[in-house]
Amino acid sequence: MNKKVIIAGAAALAILSLVFLFTFLKDDETVENKEMTNSQNDPSNPNNTPYDPTTDHPPSFYAEKAEDVFGNETLLSYEEIMAKAKKGEINLVWELWAVRRKCPKEYRPQQCDLLIRGMLEKKYPAPQNKELLDLFDSYRKYEEQMRQFDKVAVDQKLKFKDKYEKIKQKRRELFGDEKAQLIFGLEESKISFANAQKTFLDENKNLSSKEKITKYEELKKKIYGDYYETIKKREQKYDVYQTELTLRQEELKKLDGKAKEKALQAVEKRIFGDEIAGKLAKNREDFAKQETQLADYAKQEKTFLSQNSGISDEDKKEKLRALRVKIFGEEGANTYEKRLELEEAMKNANKQKK
Repeated sequence: MNKKVIIAGAAALAILSLVFLFTFLKDDETVENKEMTNSQNDPSNPNNTPYDPTTDHPPSFYAEKAEDVFGNETLLSYEEIMAKAKKGEINLVWELWAVRRKCPKEYRPQQCDLLIRGMLEKKYPAPQNKELLDLFDSYRKYEEQMRQFDKVAVDQKLKFKDKYEKIKQKRRELFGDEKAQLIFGLEESKISFANAQKTFLDENKNLSSKEKITKYEELKKKIYGDYYETIKKREQKYDVYQTELTLRQEELKKLDGKAKEKALQAVEKRIFGDEIAGKLAKNREDFAKQETQLADYAKQEKTFLSQNSGISDEDKKEKLRALRVKIFGEEGANTYEKRLELEEAMKNANKQKK
């Protein structure tokens, strides 16, 4: 959305940033990993009660009190809020709940909301403050309707997909397309992408690994749109790595040991860098060595027991210990024996339960 569109939709998009208003943090704090337990659909949250303007104090009291509570907060400008929300750098709903958590603990939900309204009125110039206040009240109505809808969804035993489609429809009825996109667009894009992932491999199973990776990224760009760059910045390297291995799994299955290891290292160096890629390769090497040692020991132990059935338990224990040290080394033999002790203890515990 260009600058003209933003200006033209000031009464809608911008305002609706209502929730945004609660974007106090001037830095680029990552909100993707925050828990959504304080969302509008969480009945355990004390703020999830119907809006009631009846309070113990007049509005002017909360306007003054807002200065005490939020006076030192650094607010994003209206323009910054709009730009960041549009790119998914902030989540307006989560920012609202972050602000609500700053209200004094003794405040009732209605008092907290009046405090926020007082902050909006004083911190933002007209007509932005009026727009934000209207948007805030609209959002409260949405919260209330969602609580009522949750009860209906439970009674009707709606599946998640059906329930979510109805929620999306209700959002657009209350906010319109543009405001709903600004507030809920990133969340809805994530749900859409998760659904698309479920069928991606089946639909593209005949493509080469390179083609799958290209199409996967194209799908991500198409669904996330303006949020794509933000999503890319927030991706964890390990998640990127696991995704690429999944997309390459058919190709990797066809490679022999050395070729597969070479292919894995190429991916790991590109994603993690040489140092971490080297450590991953060393771990695989050590694991393969351990697997070989375990197989070798199991074979030699079986042969030894079959050929020495008549020796005493003490001799048997001593000779098996020597065999473990020979194959695993002193430290490895100790580790192996501790594992045997743990397995034996677990077996005995299970027998006692029965």
